[in-house]
Amino acid sequence: MINKELLVVVIGRVLQIIIALISIKIATRFLEPIEMGNYYLIMSIIGFYSFFLINPIGQYINRHIHQWHKEKKLMNVFYIYNFYITLVSFFVLFFTYVLYELGIGDNIEMFYFVLFISLYIYFNTWNQTMISIINLLGNRVTFVLFAVITQIFGLLFSIYFIKYWNSKGIFWTFGQAAGFGLVAVFLLLYFIKKVQSNFSASASLKMISSNGVKNILKFSFPLYLGVVFLWMQNQSYGVIIEKYISAEFLGYFGVGISLAFAIFGAFEAIVMQYFYPAMYDSMNDENEFKDVINNMLNLVIPLYFALALFVSFLSFYFIKILVADNYFEAYIYTIFGAWISFFRASANIIANIAHAKMDTKKLIIPYVVGGILSVVCVFIATQSENYNILVPVALLLASFIGFFTMYLNMNKLVRIYIKVKIFITVFLYSLPLLISVYFYEYSHQIIYSISILSVYGIYFLFLMYIIIKKRGVVVE
Repeated sequence: MINKELLVVVIGRVLQIIIALISIKIATRFLEPIEMGNYYLIMSIIGFYSFFLINPIGQYINRHIHQWHKEKKLMNVFYIYNFYITLVSFFVLFFTYVLYELGIGDNIEMFYFVLFISLYIYFNTWNQTMISIINLLGNRVTFVLFAVITQIFGLLFSIYFIKYWNSKGIFWTFGQAAGFGLVAVFLLLYFIKKVQSNFSASASLKMISSNGVKNILKFSFPLYLGVVFLWMQNQSYGVIIEKYISAEFLGYFGVGISLAFAIFGAFEAIVMQYFYPAMYDSMNDENEFKDVINNMLNLVIPLYFALALFVSFLSFYFIKILVADNYFEAYIYTIFGAWISFFRASANIIANIAHAKMDTKKLIIPYVVGGILSVVCVFIATQSENYNILVPVALLLASFIGFFTMYLNMNKLVRIYIKVKIFITVFLYSLPLLISVYFYEYSHQIIYSISILSVYGIYFLFLMYIIIKKRGVVVE
């Protein structure tokens, strides 16, 4: 029997999906394709900073959260971490200006371009760090509430700034940053009142030691190298497309592919929230972790597979309902985005093996392979007259090879048992989705699209139930 906590988690994540999709609808309603292109370029740059400067340290913090919580050191860690984030934000100011001078984003007003990206990095980092810690400590309902509230405020601020200030992609970004910042204040107050209130500046500074720095670097340095290539694989296409094709094409391409990314991202977040605490808790026991990770892979990856099939067949209807009419032809990129997301999400969950084994250097080769392939293949695709189809093909190829390389490397650390039979079962249960092709002629009528998507959405929920039941997963 599924408990109330899981029900809250699912409802919360459904709300997040709805808000994320509404955001895409509103953004495409108010922003022209060139401004959507500018927005995706901005997010690509922000992604680089987040991957390279924030993610490795964040992973180290996540790995030690339970220990610091037991030792009542969380607020002291926050104090030290704030110095680092502030330093990073000032670096972002400088480096973003350098990018602007190099011609990247030069059709955006420089002052806003530099300032808003820096503010986004600072507020987003604090918001996501605290929300993640709440989840890792097992407070799932609180996690969901803050995650949903963050999205709501981000959307409201973005609408306000593009409607009453300027209908530019950079102001949509600023709205998101403002939402992150406001909710981060409430998150900090929650931490002080409900999680841990003891704090000492002197005790915080005493935590800084040469051995501590060495441990952080030992864990994080391989990640620093790896995540640069991970960014190359996941988000570098925005910079390349804007530079060698146009911001307008990036707008169309970004809308289609981001729709799939948003759906997968929300689904992946459900997985992280519900399964990751138990996975992190099992990391200190080798035999237990081996069982936990294999059970997880043979449940989650088939669910990702089912989701990719669902999004692919219903992409017409998603685009019609969730995107402004002038972006309808972007549905083809939603299909590509579903399968790119499938391989990336699957690789992400397998990568946790390296974190558990404290052997993050094993992540470097998969990230390098996927990253270099993405940059090289996308660049080659942009030089062709058929770039509109070759660019997504290039990203899909790089994602697949990156996933396969990750599987091979992680299999050396922990023996991975992927049961092919599960995927065959999922595919057979997904065959009714094929019937949706007979209704494509009605996809331009929004009432029909909503009706068809609703019916198949219910069937997809049934399909997920079947997969979970067959894997014997029961949440008491």
